[in-house]
Amino acid sequence: MTSIWLGYQTVAKAKKDGRIKMTGSRELESAMHQWLCLSPFAKVSKIVA
Repeated sequence: MTSIWLGYQTVAKAKKDGRIKMTGSRELESAMHQWLCLSPFAKVSKIVA
């Protein structure tokens, strides 16, 4: 989750690699990348979209 939050990895890649597991609504899962913003403490621009 931290690598996503810091912009180093996408939600889809983390899910595919087995680094994150999501349960619940498929609609919320598919929109996660839209509402998960970068940390205000991240010192780099978002690396991945």
